Amino acid sequence: MVQRVENALGDDFKKQSKTEVAATLVYGNGEEDANINYHILKTTYYEADPNEITGLNIDALNVLFNPESANSCEQMKIQDWDAALYKTKSRGYLCWTDSPEVSYVLEYNPQTIADEEIIKMAESAEPYEK
Repeated sequence: MVQRVENALGDDFKKQSKTEVAATLVYGNGEEDANINYHILKTTYYEADPNEITGLNIDALNVLFNPESANSCEQMKIQDWDAALYKTKSRGYLCWTDSPEVSYVLEYNPQTIADEEIIKMAESAEPYEK
């Protein structure tokens, strides 16, 4: 299907990048509402220049949610990486990028899990092996 779309676009359009979920780890305590989803996003660059990505890779986050639709955004650092805590009506997303190719998202319910606990979890994360 992707090949058909690319063929229909013609030679003027070239694939720039592709972001996909490389892994999702689910942490829970038996209560579904208290689950934490730890998403690892991998971006492959074709025509786009990965050096244009500095800080948090907002484009990659769109695979999971639309950051522009969040009710709030608190910028911060996770270890030495640029990060942001986005909140929608029912979900929280703590996001950070350690390289243009890899971004991380901790998705949780802020009504059942404190932001401080999610930040502690992120601070203990190890970089994904590329």
